[in-house]
Amino acid sequence: MNSNPDGHLGRLLGLWKQIAARYKGRSNQVLFEIFNEPNGNFNRDKWNAAIPQIIKVIRQTNPKRTLVVMSAEWGNYYTIDSLKLPANDRNIIVSIHYYDPHFFTHQGANWMPGEYQTVGLVWPGPPAKKVTPVGAVQSVEWARTFFNNYNTVPGSGNPASPQTLEGHFTKLQRWSQANNRPINIGEFGAFSRADMASRVRWTQAVVKAAVSRGFSFHYWEFCSGFGVYNAKANKWTGLEEALFV
Repeated sequence: MNSNPDGHLGRLLGLWKQIAARYKGRSNQVLFEIFNEPNGNFNRDKWNAAIPQIIKVIRQTNPKRTLVVMSAEWGNYYTIDSLKLPANDRNIIVSIHYYDPHFFTHQGANWMPGEYQTVGLVWPGPPAKKVTPVGAVQSVEWARTFFNNYNTVPGSGNPASPQTLEGHFTKLQRWSQANNRPINIGEFGAFSRADMASRVRWTQAVVKAAVSRGFSFHYWEFCSGFGVYNAKANKWTGLEEALFV
């Protein structure tokens, strides 16, 4: 879908017809998330056009099923204003995947591009000692801007500040209130290459921002690179306490 949404939409609708029919008898505790992280060519316009078509297929067999629909561009908070949902269908939860700032939460992740391989970023910024970014950052203008601001800007202007995070959640809250739609933070987490103290602080900040606004949330994830549990050592990592406020 993400590479060729027009070519594959029919297949997606066909899949949902089968899935919805198979699970129509399940309890109302079973929710259907209609698609995970639309991105690439499955852009805002294509996603908005697909949403009512997918929902129409599901509603044929599941008229009262709660659905989960995320915003465009990987479920980012900043695309929430462009999300279009069927006005007459109120049984929908809007999901957001929150990983800001990505240079902190995804630092050193081996599946990310070269500019994300800088490690040693702490949260919140600015750091006591400036972080020197990897060479790949120099060819990416927005990445250079991030690191410059991260290293030097104090307070609310820093892209890794608590105030910046709160601002993102306030944006979601305003949209939720204006549109009378519940919000779920469907994913959030910080990769294990970040120091644990920073991961705990950031996770606590996200949880508090969500809970104080009445958002539900799901942490990503249990026992892998972002995990709250170390399966090899058979013990909790310490992050689990940050999930309770």
